[in-house]
Amino acid sequence: MSDSPLDAAPVDKLAPAFELPAYIGEHPDFGERLRGIHDEVVERLRREAMGLPMDTVQQLLIERIALIYIQIRYHEYANKWDSVNQQKELNNYWATITTEFSRLLANHEDKLREALFEEISGVVNDAIKGIEDEETRKALRLKVKEGLAAINL
Repeated sequence: MSDSPLDAAPVDKLAPAFELPAYIGEHPDFGERLRGIHDEVVERLRREAMGLPMDTVQQLLIERIALIYIQIRYHEYANKWDSVNQQKELNNYWATITTEFSRLLANHEDKLREALFEEISGVVNDAIKGIEDEETRKALRLKVKEGLAAINL
């Protein structure tokens, strides 16, 4: 859907940016589990962003969302926070960046919906123009207008 040349660029060149820090990924008790969760989060976020023009910043936003989530889980698994403030700040930061990502997805979805609506409107208008009977054409336009209003379009 996007014509961005970055969409076609391999993300594998950014792969090192998606590697977990050794203290997490190599932890003897739960490093493997956290690596699996991390990889799944990254995969899901990329899938959810499918069709979005993904520049480097959006790719790195996905990396940050996944990493911060895994850092939170690491501290929970290890039952080790430096302070309550650290826990609060990390959770707040994660919530902020996930909100930004969700906003990007919603804006893209709105644009897709608007484009689809424009296409459908053209088809409906062309079909209505083909109706020769003026009364039928007016009645159909009114029904379409009421139907679209009922679904907030």
